[in-house]
This record gives sequence, structure tokens and C-alpha cells, in this order.
Amino acid sequence: MKRRTGVVLLILALLFALSAYAEMSWTCGTCGRRVQAVFSDECPYCGAKRHVHRWREATCTEPKTCAECGAAEGEALGHQWGEGRVIQEATCLETGEELYICTVCGFIQDRIIPKDPDNHAGGTEVRARIEATCTGNGYTGDTYCKGCGELIGKGSAIAALGHLWQEATYTAPKTCARCGATEGEPLKRIPAVGDIIAFGRYPQTASGADSTPVKWIVLDIRDNKALLLSKYGLDTKRYNDQHKEVTWETCTLRKWLNGEFMNNAFSADEQAKIASTVLRNPGETLFKKADGNDTDDRIFLLSYVEANLYFGVTGLTAQNERVNNLKPRASVTEYAAARGAYSYSDYETAEGEAAGAWWLRSPGYEYYYAALVDCDGTLWLNYDVDEDVISVRPAMWVKLES
Repeated sequence: MKRRTGVVLLILALLFALSAYAEMSWTCGTCGRRVQAVFSDECPYCGAKRHVHRWREATCTEPKTCAECGAAEGEALGHQWGEGRVIQEATCLETGEELYICTVCGFIQDRIIPKDPDNHAGGTEVRARIEATCTGNGYTGDTYCKGCGELIGKGSAIAALGHLWQEATYTAPKTCARCGATEGEPLKRIPAVGDIIAFGRYPQTASGADSTPVKWIVLDIRDNKALLLSKYGLDTKRYNDQHKEVTWETCTLRKWLNGEFMNNAFSADEQAKIASTVLRNPGETLFKKADGNDTDDRIFLLSYVEANLYFGVTGLTAQNERVNNLKPRASVTEYAAARGAYSYSDYETAEGEAAGAWWLRSPGYEYYYAALVDCDGTLWLNYDVDEDVISVRPAMWVKLES
């Protein structure tokens, strides 16, 4: 038994010796032969010196490497990329760019982002839009990318608007305010003095984008013609563009009424119903100042003789006080107010609206003044002809049907 144990111990000792012997040997890097370290650090076969590796740790881009001989072992660790940061978005026209940074070594790498067909560049535009009319359907139009031209969204139908009917008047049939279509015939009854009738169209909202029927007061009826005066101050204009002596014959307001205003407010058929009128401008007025030469007009302003006849307009009282006459007061339209027409809330019309001042065609104290009816209904004769806050109430004689 003791003999067997000794053999085992002897074998183990031999194996340990062989292991130690192997560790004490080295391989020559030049000739490749195995050399026992116990002999020398120099190869006995070729004379090369024994080499001991000085290892550098692996990095993101390089494996474990000997600093002396460059021998490598294993593999590079590889970059550890952080979350990417977009520096240029991809669009339907161009690729984008995204930056990544290694969290280990800080290396920066940019990557191309493919074009994004859903990110449309350069905005959008609507094509094939069709406006709805009174009788025809419209279409909102299709939306396209202005960059790549791709159809982004289909439009939808717009239902026909339907007519916006204005009731028939004595001079016009039932008329659509939107498209101008007519239906039926004008009213047959001859208007009476004091009636309010609709005739022609003129802007009356602040924007001036509308074309609204104009309301007129029937002041008189003679020889199958009706004298009409606009119910409201329709616009604001200077009696004359320059501050100088003028009469109704020579003022710029007369030219505007019989030119631009008439052409804008009345159709050709309506203009044919407006009578040409000889206006008498005698020298029998206040202060014995002549009103000027007679004129032949289709659109005009009332004289202060006519304002007195139809509305009882007079000047200040003997005590130099305002008359405060309700009858001639008139409010101004939103359009006239937006263009500067003056109105005063302390003096209201019969409908409870703030009254405005309105021009007459007669001269004032001097020829560089013009007469007007002020907000309270009193006649004033000392307003400069180039005053720009006075409203205009056009008047005209209109032919009636027999």
C-alpha cells in the first residue's frame, strides 16, 4: 500500500515539473523554435532575443495590441452609439442628415436620412377650385405639394348658394343681390310722396365690398316723374376738391355725381329712367347771393330753397340758436362712415340713429363756402367747400310708368 502511494506521488511530482518546465520555456519569434528559459533569454539556434508582449487594451476601433511588436489579439470593441440628433430633416425633395456620437470615445458620425415622401417641402397649393354660384355647385379644390407636385388631399363639393332675392321695386323686378338674376316684373303701383323705394345699388358696408339696393324717399311727383332723395348719406365727398370760389355749376361734386356715382350705382336700364333736369339757380337766395348759372343734370343735390320746401330747413333763430329740426335728419351708411363721414349721437334721426350733416348745392356766405344741413337739421352757410366729413344725399327725378 505504501509503495503504491509513493508511485502516485512520484507521478504527480513529475507532471508538476513538466508544467513548470513548459512555463519556463518560450518560442523564438525569429526562428520559431521552443527555447527553455533556464538556458537563456537568447535563442541558442538563431541568436534572437526573447520578446515579452506589452499589451494595450482593445478600443472601439482596434483589438488588444502589443505596443512593441504590433501583435493583435481578439477584436475591437466597436462604437457604442448614443441617440442620434437630426440636423436636417428629410423632405419629399431632399435627404436629411443625422449625427451620432460614440459614448465611449466621442467619435462623431453623420448618417444620411432617406427622402421622406410624407414631409412635403415648399408649402401647399390648392388647384381646381371652383366657386359655388347661386345655381351651380362648387369645389373646394385639391391640395398639392408645391415642392414635389404630389396630390396630398382631395377636395369636396360645395353646394350651390341659392339666390339672395331682393323684393321687386317700382323700377326693378325681384332681383338676386348675388348674381343679378331677375324674376317677375317691377311693381305696377305708382309710388306716392313719402314712400321709400329701392333703386340702383351702392356699397353700404364698411368694407365697401357689397352692392346693396339704395333706399330713396319720394319727395314729390310731377309730370309722371318722382323726385327721389337718398334716405341715408351714401358717401362723403368734398363739395370742391380745392378751396376756392365755386358754384354748383363748377364744383367737382357735381361732376362726380353725374359721372362716377351714376355709372357705379345704376345699370343702363336704370340710367334710362333718370330724367335730365334743368336746375334753376336764381339770385333770390339768402343774402341775395346768386346760386350761379342754371345747369342741366341727372343727379344733383337739393338747394336750400328745396330743403326748406320739403323739410322746413331754416337757419339759426333770431336769438342765434339752432332750430333742432328732426325732419331733415339722416344717418350715414357704414360705408360713408368708414370713409370719414361725420355723425353726432346727440342728434338722432326718427329711427334713433346718429344724424350726419349733408351738402346742399347752394353757396354759403361766400363762394368758397357751401350750404349744408347740419346734424340737428339746421341750415349752415359757413362750411369750406373742401370740407371732407360732410355726407352726400343724391337727388334725381325718375320717370314713372304710365
